[in-house]
Amino acid sequence: MKAAAPTDWPGLLVAIEGLDGAGKTTQIELLQRWLEFQCYSAVATRRRESKLLAKSIERARETKSLTPLTYCLIHLADFSERLETVIVPSLAAGRIVLVDQYIYTSFVRDGLRGIDAAWVRRLYSFAPKPDAVFFLRLTAKEAIRRATMIPRTPDLSGAGLDPGPASRSKRSHEKYMERQAEAYDTLAREFDFIGIDGQQPIPLQQRSIRKVLARVIRKKYRAPIAVTPGLDA
Repeated sequence: MKAAAPTDWPGLLVAIEGLDGAGKTTQIELLQRWLEFQCYSAVATRRRESKLLAKSIERARETKSLTPLTYCLIHLADFSERLETVIVPSLAAGRIVLVDQYIYTSFVRDGLRGIDAAWVRRLYSFAPKPDAVFFLRLTAKEAIRRATMIPRTPDLSGAGLDPGPASRSKRSHEKYMERQAEAYDTLAREFDFIGIDGQQPIPLQQRSIRKVLARVIRKKYRAPIAVTPGLDA
């Protein structure tokens, strides 16, 4: 089952996917700065930013009260609210929407939590198909290494260890990340993600993303856009 067909909105929808630690947020921040420098209006949005649900999701995560099903549904509600209040209005206004983790993150995580994959895809069948999806490829081993470099409390939901009784062992985390990497690779082939080597230096990743996105922008708007400004940011 494919995502909904592209719309005729004047804006562009761009998503970046990948494991936690792949650098999605950094790349989106650089993209937004680059686009705005060249007078393109860009807006960024990410999971769990719904004004209605963000605090509720955070409380549920802190109290570990999310089951696999409620995890699935509450993130669906978060996406639906952001789609209605941020994504669609921005596309209708001709803006470039940059999404940090689109519906494919839910396909991966909900599926690995045991929710029926076909059912999850039906839930998200109303979602517009992005004009481009960039996939920051990173091995599970490297994602875990990066996570351990930052002194913080582990994100159990990102590690798949939050719902129900689950082992908190290092090996459980590693195994889940390996399965998540495999699931992303499968989706990348199915949905024609644009693969970016997530282990390259940040400026090289950004250059690769910009080259592709510049072609999409030129085709959409018949307007010039330079790749290089701000690559040293």
